[in-house]
Amino acid sequence: MQHLAGLVTGVLTYVLLTRLDIRRSLALAAAALVLLDSYAIALEQHVLTETFFGLTMLGVACAAILSRGAGGLALSGALLAAAVTIRSNGLFAVPVWLLYVLWDRRSLLAMVMGVVSLSAVLFGYAALHAHGDPTRNSNPGELSLTEMDGWFLYARVAVLADCNVAHVPQRALAVCQPPEERIRDAQFYLFNPSSPAKLLVGVHRTGSQQAADNRMLRGFALAVIRSRPGAYARLVGGDLVRLFTPHGKGVDVTVQFLRPGPTVPGGGRAPLPCSNCDVERSEPVPTPDRNRWFPHFRPRVHAPARLLVAYQRWFHTPRWLMGLLAALALVSTALALTPLRHALTHRRETFLLGCSGLAIAVGSVATANPLVRFLVPLVPLLVCGGACALTDFARARERQR
Repeated sequence: MQHLAGLVTGVLTYVLLTRLDIRRSLALAAAALVLLDSYAIALEQHVLTETFFGLTMLGVACAAILSRGAGGLALSGALLAAAVTIRSNGLFAVPVWLLYVLWDRRSLLAMVMGVVSLSAVLFGYAALHAHGDPTRNSNPGELSLTEMDGWFLYARVAVLADCNVAHVPQRALAVCQPPEERIRDAQFYLFNPSSPAKLLVGVHRTGSQQAADNRMLRGFALAVIRSRPGAYARLVGGDLVRLFTPHGKGVDVTVQFLRPGPTVPGGGRAPLPCSNCDVERSEPVPTPDRNRWFPHFRPRVHAPARLLVAYQRWFHTPRWLMGLLAALALVSTALALTPLRHALTHRRETFLLGCSGLAIAVGSVATANPLVRFLVPLVPLLVCGGACALTDFARARERQR
């Protein structure tokens, strides 16, 4: 199903661009970037949210752009809310979508339908959290979209946490570390049993305790950011640049095809550790956890693994190109605020597509460990937005001649 979703995403990319009167050769190249991306194909082999998140976000744009009626905007709003329930960092695209709805100047009915459908799904999902999870004897009684935002933000800023400056919650003082013990590894703070937060909260907690822990860590993280806003901005800015830099950090085995090693009994080959991964290097699931649930399972690599590994050296998400396309969308949006806006016929579509992708990228880096797999589902948005911006710039230059 995920491979099928990836194919549908590529087809939608081509359909959207051709419907926007983008040159077919450029639309075909954009679709090829989406369809042939080996990082996306590798991700589709894992039980992760990126594939359906990418398809849903592209569906948000298609429904909003290709339909002028109230029904299309209502569908777009509902899809955006659904995307947020798949990956909470979709929230960062909501302001972009709302600005697009206002900028596009549709009928009042269409705007109301869009906002109502967005709000209904989001608040409905949040109400499920407020109701609680009976399997964990929990009833937090608060509207929320996730019970992990505090954990992720804590892991993001723990390296900056100076509790001599930040006014953190009393209970959170136990997670403070001296400078020499802090490390720049959000994965450690989030998942490692030896992280200060894990040692503080312990295990076998009820759902209400987990919600309280999340609030405590959210308060800790926000206090750290308020105390060191400049350091936090530099941390986020540097990691954002690295996300769009070739051979930058953030690669793990979820986007890498495993290289085959020695032959193992029963057929296949043992996977070799990822040579250029800086997060998980061999398996996305820790070996002790895998052995606990599937004690007789051993990962095996089969043919044509070598061909796929060779293919991936050349055909994977071009990180530098995604950064360039995001920059083009920003330039187009800036020019849309000047008298040159009349030369940019796709300025609204460029804004919705490109700036939605960029907003999610920035939000992901600001609130979680920056990983390349967070960038992969944004490729269709950035590619389509960049294609619209390139077309507008090229046509404006031709008019000047």
